[in-house]
Amino acid sequence: MNKNNTSGIKGISWYRVAGKWRADIMVDGKQRFLGLFDNPLEAAYIRFAAEQCLGFADCDLHSSARKYIEEHGGIF
Repeated sequence: MNKNNTSGIKGISWYRVAGKWRADIMVDGKQRFLGLFDNPLEAAYIRFAAEQCLGFADCDLHSSARKYIEEHGGIF
């Protein structure tokens, strides 16, 4: 996770220009934009779904997006 991360979720950051939360994921060394969201929970759902679709190893156990979703009452 980037040392400047303020959301606590890997790949989720506040995008000041749009006033929304931005979700990204790194694939083959390139940052891929996943979308802009009104709150970090929505962004975490999309980030976690992308991790699963891309087959990230152990994302079910070690994903900061999944942990955030669980901590904030989200469901799967």
